Amino acid sequence: MLPIAVSLFLYAIKHLENRILSLSLFLLVSLSVVSILSVTYAAIRRPDQFVLFQSGARVKMYLTIAKAINEDYPNRTLLTSEIGGLGYAFSGVILDAAGLASSDALFFHPMNVPKDRSYGYLGAIPPGYVKLTSPDIIVSYDIFAEALIRDAISHQYTIITLPAYLPEDAKYSESKTIWGSRYVRIYIRKSLPVSDGICALVTTLNEIPNKACTG
Repeated sequence: MLPIAVSLFLYAIKHLENRILSLSLFLLVSLSVVSILSVTYAAIRRPDQFVLFQSGARVKMYLTIAKAINEDYPNRTLLTSEIGGLGYAFSGVILDAAGLASSDALFFHPMNVPKDRSYGYLGAIPPGYVKLTSPDIIVSYDIFAEALIRDAISHQYTIITLPAYLPEDAKYSESKTIWGSRYVRIYIRKSLPVSDGICALVTTLNEIPNKACTG
């Protein structure tokens, strides 16, 4: 944006006689400078203030989880409400609880606000869709699984709790939350064993051991 801002500034100076044009250009220059300064500040002092920090950290966590699941449960069914990072690293069957890639999930939407989800713009996981599809594994940040965690269907799964961030990103986050979620959880159907790879994630990322891995 720096060369764009400089170019706009020089062009505005050159056309000062056209007040409307020059004022518009100076406004664009000002907005560009603010953006440049905020990004520079984030890069040098506060990475968590960068506009894409949380989304990038979320995708990195999804990729880490999906790689472990793909290694130990390659032919299983995985359900989530955000299939991007998970779908990239997991080669098995993936179900989109938000309905963008799995149209049968749309039957259970829209979910009620605030009974089933805190905000209308969140693509949450409908417990009814979990009951319909019986996925082997579910991965979700808590903010997308508020209704699921309260529903009896969750009792059919062993729940592995991980922090919202990988350690490399957690050190930059003051709140340690993503959209208010302190945790991302892996739901593994109780008929399946909790793999060594998942337990290794727990050991690496968690301060508190998970009972499913410690016995």
